[in-house]
Amino acid sequence: MEMAKSSTQLGATESLRRLFGENSDFLQRKEIDKYVRNLTSRFVGPENLKTNLIQDMYVLSRNYFEMDDKAISSSFDIKEAATKMVVDLIVKKVIGEMEYEAIRELGLCWTAFRTNWFSFSYSVPGTTVYRFVKARSKVTKLLKSVIQKKNASKEGLGDFLDILFDEMKKDGAALDIDRAVNLIFTFFILSQETTHGILAATVKLVADHPDVMEELKREHDAVIENQGDNQAGLTWEEYTSMTFTHMVIKETLRFTSAQPTVHRIPTEDARVGVHFDEEKYEDPLKFNPWRWKGKDLHGTLSKDYIPFGAGATLCVGSEFAKCIIAVFLHHLSRFRWSLDPKTRVLRRYMLMFPAGCKVEIAKELSDQS
Repeated sequence: MEMAKSSTQLGATESLRRLFGENSDFLQRKEIDKYVRNLTSRFVGPENLKTNLIQDMYVLSRNYFEMDDKAISSSFDIKEAATKMVVDLIVKKVIGEMEYEAIRELGLCWTAFRTNWFSFSYSVPGTTVYRFVKARSKVTKLLKSVIQKKNASKEGLGDFLDILFDEMKKDGAALDIDRAVNLIFTFFILSQETTHGILAATVKLVADHPDVMEELKREHDAVIENQGDNQAGLTWEEYTSMTFTHMVIKETLRFTSAQPTVHRIPTEDARVGVHFDEEKYEDPLKFNPWRWKGKDLHGTLSKDYIPFGAGATLCVGSEFAKCIIAVFLHHLSRFRWSLDPKTRVLRRYMLMFPAGCKVEIAKELSDQS
């Protein structure tokens, strides 16, 4: 097969344009303005993760692991939990405080955006795509109304919108509410279809490899022990110090991908299968986090490793996704836990979990009670 450089550009099909809208930044990679990527970096990049987002992730994810005194064990679907956590986090940070009815209405709209929305590309009544397009229209109107009310009342708009409008002012651009709504919509959809899938896949891989589970437990027990009585949250320094956790995440990202399979129009031959190249990875079909020992654990881009894309399509939210996975693993690894044996991972249009991904957690903390 002829191999092309990783900067290959792929055009969008009509089905994607129908789903996201002609003017979506998701489909306008070549024309995307520099301030759009800049605001995205400011919102989900390392600096904001260090100062704000990591603590919010910690608190939101911790809620799923808290059990009352009478509970012997607790179980929940980790994929669904991660989806809800990401949506809650983005609502809080992107839109800020909202009226209850607006939040409820948004929640109903998001139910139309499920994992099979790539499987049929025509907007025919009764199909997922039809519901998706109708919900997109409703969400757009709702978000626009919320932003206009906040702007008129001089309320705080939320971190994301504050950053967006700040970037527009720097470039002398007018307040563009339609553009803001478009970006929020794209953020919600992409966050629903990627991060939670790779987290669930990580948990499945860890559950299938007891030696990996035990090593993770040792690492996170040590983090908790070093915190002493000050266990109010998780610091950025603690996050970056989780060497084996980052090895697990890096290997998961090599081993599988949560990126949806989308029909695109290639303009040149594309390079595929780099993560399973036997010349670059020994026994590439084996899940082996230890292969990353002593290597760069925080880099997410090389000619042989591109889990978050490359070039103009490089995902600026890569650290955001890795941080969510690490925080969930931190909570999970504090407990003795098991995965529902019915859990299966299928790769169709994206990562699918037909029987869910339910974990059962013992009440007793692992060696730290």
